[in-house]
Amino acid sequence: DTTPTTVLFTGLVESIEFQGQESTQTCTIRGRDYTARLMDVTIKPAVYTNSEISTIVTDLINDLVSNVTTTNVNVTPTILSRIAFNHVSVYDALRQLAELAGFYFYVDTNKDLNFKQLSTSSSGITIDNTNILRLRFDKMREGMANKIWVYGDRYFSAAPREIFTVGA
Repeated sequence: DTTPTTVLFTGLVESIEFQGQESTQTCTIRGRDYTARLMDVTIKPAVYTNSEISTIVTDLINDLVSNVTTTNVNVTPTILSRIAFNHVSVYDALRQLAELAGFYFYVDTNKDLNFKQLSTSSSGITIDNTNILRLRFDKMREGMANKIWVYGDRYFSAAPREIFTVGA
């Protein structure tokens, strides 16, 4: 078949479920777009000083995220005197940088990070009943963690304790 296709989403398939009876079959595919790559990588403690935001974005992606390019990262007018990241996901760092610059970001179907000024572009795709049968987006990742760091200060080895004997 030589019919051209339009790619709406590209990403990582996380589960496939088949359901059906007799001649009715349903295949449910669950996954995340390539923005998931940004959520799954954590930045080790890093500090950037006197840096323009797009250089920080490009540096983070090139150093930490595999299979995502930075061709569409636009230069911002914002230079930060200092910003530090301490075990946050690349996604959260990009969200913070985008807010500071008045930008937004996403990973497109070519696996390229787009970091653009708010309200300056459109995808040109309308999602409606002609190209989607059923669609549901889960926006919350509440209760999920890939890695957890715990920082402590003191350890009380001789803390007082009371022992109660019952029935003596």
